[in-house]
Amino acid sequence: MPEYELSVIGAGRVASQLAGALHTAGVQIRNIYSRNSEKANLLAGRLASFALSGDLATAIHSLPPKSIYLVCVADDAIPSVCQHLDVLEGLVIHTSGSVPLQHLAHSRTAVLYPLQTFSPDRPLNLAEVPFFIEASHAEVLEWLYGFAHLLSPHIKEVSSDTRQWIHLLGVISNNFINHLLVEAEQLAVDHGLSFASLHPLVLETIQKAFEISPALAQTGPAARGDQTTIAKHQQLLTEQAPHLLPLYNLFTEAILKRKKE
Repeated sequence: MPEYELSVIGAGRVASQLAGALHTAGVQIRNIYSRNSEKANLLAGRLASFALSGDLATAIHSLPPKSIYLVCVADDAIPSVCQHLDVLEGLVIHTSGSVPLQHLAHSRTAVLYPLQTFSPDRPLNLAEVPFFIEASHAEVLEWLYGFAHLLSPHIKEVSSDTRQWIHLLGVISNNFINHLLVEAEQLAVDHGLSFASLHPLVLETIQKAFEISPALAQTGPAARGDQTTIAKHQQLLTEQAPHLLPLYNLFTEAILKRKKE
């Protein structure tokens, strides 16, 4: 098996970022396969020398044997993709935070999970991103450490159970917070207010949370036990955004409960 030659399966946000960074680091991207041929062609076009060194695979079974297969697909598609790869020799690496290593059928498997959110056409400095790794064999794990360091110095081995907790933390701190901002933006639009005016507040909130801890940084009417202001907010939501009232109450009650502890 060549030391650093890849077949990339998937051509979405994660595949694009990782394949691009690995290509820049000198890794040969030999093949790209995606059910979406348009995305596969787009990713191939982004890799400057790909036309000289690789091919677009038309099906998983047409990928070369004895390769390193970097699987960057949706979590629920990973087991079936790896089943198809089981007929091929080589190493299968998936990038999911929630799929346990033991759920993969392939004999030589590994996990390379970046704890980061990926967006189209938004470049990231992967050297600042923590990567959590796991492998089916000791020699694969040793190899994976070196491979992962091509992307970032922040590499840590964790079990599948631990990785699922890390993924849950990521969902709460990224996806849930972002959804709150979605709702805040909609309220701002509905009432002719500037969502951009929240930018300094949100930045200070995040920075302060990591500097002194979220528990010490908590402010607001619930943290103060200000029932008068809470009641005013509840009335506003009842009249004009009732779908947000349960969410407001949930967070308010959680903050009040922690305040009493």
